[in-house]
Amino acid sequence: MADSEWGIAANVRPEAFGRATSPGTRHFTAGTLVWCLDVYWGMGGETLRAIGRHRGGRQLIAIAMPSRYLTNFRAKVAYSPRVVHAIREHQAQRDEAEARRIAGGFAERFPAVPDLRERAKQLAIALRALDDDPSARELAARATELLGTGATPELEVLGDLLEDRGAGMPLDELAVILRRRRDNP
Repeated sequence: MADSEWGIAANVRPEAFGRATSPGTRHFTAGTLVWCLDVYWGMGGETLRAIGRHRGGRQLIAIAMPSRYLTNFRAKVAYSPRVVHAIREHQAQRDEAEARRIAGGFAERFPAVPDLRERAKQLAIALRALDDDPSARELAARATELLGTGATPELEVLGDLLEDRGAGMPLDELAVILRRRRDNP
């Protein structure tokens, strides 16, 4: 049997993009498998050290990141020699029961995204439409001006336009995207 270690695996949320122009985080694309090495419990587990394949590259990187950027937490056996080495180097070895307990706690706190790849694809389409489609840009600009006023016709029309493009999403998520774009130009 290959050298292995139990660990806590998760995937990067599509909505974690912040100021990026594509779903995921600055360092990981949406859906990337990451291994949770260290959890900073003193801060309530809000930050953890994760190792995963870097966006646009083949190398594994270890970074500290907010745990809210991850989803689909689960206990899993790592077989990759580089991941096993990182788990041991960070003294993150766990038995199966402990890995399942910790992963279960995170899974309760951060619910799973059922079809992560499809969700990431929808967000990528929506972001491209907001950048490239003149009518979507105009509707987004008008909807952004009205955010917080209670008037949502432009937001609803923009939501319908994105749905026609294959990127349907709840209006509250669309409002979050528009707020982030407004606040982080």
